[in-house]
This record gives sequence, structure tokens and C-alpha cells, in this order.
Amino acid sequence: MESAGRTPEAVDCYVAAIAESAWSGAWAAQAVGLRRLALLHHHRDELAAARETCRNSYEVALRAGDSVLAAEALNALAGFELSCGSLATARDAFRQALTLGGENVDLRSRIDQSLNLLSSVQNDLVIALELYRRSFEAYMGTGPKHECAMIYHKQGMESADRGDWAEADRLFRQSQAIAEAEGDVHRLGLCTLNHVETSPPGAAA
Repeated sequence: MESAGRTPEAVDCYVAAIAESAWSGAWAAQAVGLRRLALLHHHRDELAAARETCRNSYEVALRAGDSVLAAEALNALAGFELSCGSLATARDAFRQALTLGGENVDLRSRIDQSLNLLSSVQNDLVIALELYRRSFEAYMGTGPKHECAMIYHKQGMESADRGDWAEADRLFRQSQAIAEAEGDVHRLGLCTLNHVETSPPGAAA
């Protein structure tokens, strides 16, 4: 129903499912339902309701002893704060979520990407580069190759912005190697172009 644009019906369904989960003691299901309901509230620009519902999801997840679901609720809450420009509050929530659910590879990578966005907005390129590295490490074992190539490319751009040409050169070459092996012509061309554009005068790509 959400994908079909029938948001009011989706809200009613979630409310009913949440009530049923609470009655039966299915705390994990209730936490998930509350988080998804919070996202719907956010999509409808009902920020106060989104925040309250997300906090309820967090509390229910803790009651269920599920740290990953609790972290997912905090991650969603941080996203709400980020979208309305509350950068410091968003950063605190993302970091708390990372501490709570960081053992989950997918969640950790998503949080790292969000923290990177915050760091980039605040022009903290050193932190941004470290977060890209952490994101890449999270994907190394399970992520698709094109994601690894993309992260190497972004790391290369960040290194070039800092004037670290040797590191930028190394990262661009790693991204190019993966793109070439995967037959990703678009990524290969983009890496090659940015590699040349960000090289210092007289350097060969």
C-alpha cells in the first residue's frame, strides 16, 4: 500500500499490526512496525509524530533485548534530525546507533555513510575520509564489487581535495582496476577522468 501511494491505509494497517504485536508480546515485530510507522509520519511531514513513534520503537526494541533493532530506530531518528537541519543532534544519534548496533555490517555501513555526509557538510574531510574507509571495510567481505569501486573512487576524491596526491593516485588506481575487471565502462571512464583532473601539474595518471 505504501508503494501504491495509499499512505492513510498503510498507517491504519501498521497501527493495527502494532496493537496486535503489543497484545501478543511480539516485541521485535512491534519495534519494526513502530519504526515503519515513524517513516510514514516523516514522509507526511509529521515530524513530532515521527520522532515520538521512533523513540517508542527504540524503547520496545530494548525491551525485546534486540540491540540491532534499537540501533535501527536510532538511525531512523537521526535521519529525521538530519533532514530538518539538526546536525549535532543527528550526529549524536548516529553515533549512539553505531555503538549499539555496529556489529551488523549492513547497518554499520549505512550509518558510516550518513556520518560521512554530515562530515562533508561540515567540511571535515579528514573524518569524511576515515568514514569512507570504514564503509569500504564493512563492504569488503559481503559488498558487491561496484560498491567497492565507488568507495575507492570517493576516497580518491577526498584525498585529492586534501592534497594527498600519492594516496589519491593509489585509490583511483584500485577503483579503476575493479571497474575494469567488472566491465563497468561508466565507472572506469569516471575514475580515469577524475584521476587526471585531480592530479598535480606534471603528474601522469
